Amino acid sequence: MDFRTLKAVRAALRHQFDHTTLIAEDDPHRDAFEMLAERGVIDLRIMDNSGMEGSAAWVFEAAERIIGTGKPRGRVWGVAG
Repeated sequence: MDFRTLKAVRAALRHQFDHTTLIAEDDPHRDAFEMLAERGVIDLRIMDNSGMEGSAAWVFEAAERIIGTGKPRGRVWGVAG
């Protein structure tokens, strides 16, 4: 695996989660959060599901997408010894 790919995964995780505000798409106060983001008060991320399960799925999908584009292409599998 090209370990530079892990730097891309780290960057994606930081962008999504580090010092950000996560809300669900259907948050009843979405307008207020968007106003705060427009004013630079918060760094807003809107997700389909901002709960633990949705966040975990987002991490898996993002890592899978980034790692899948690395060289050589494809997953790295450990060998049980």
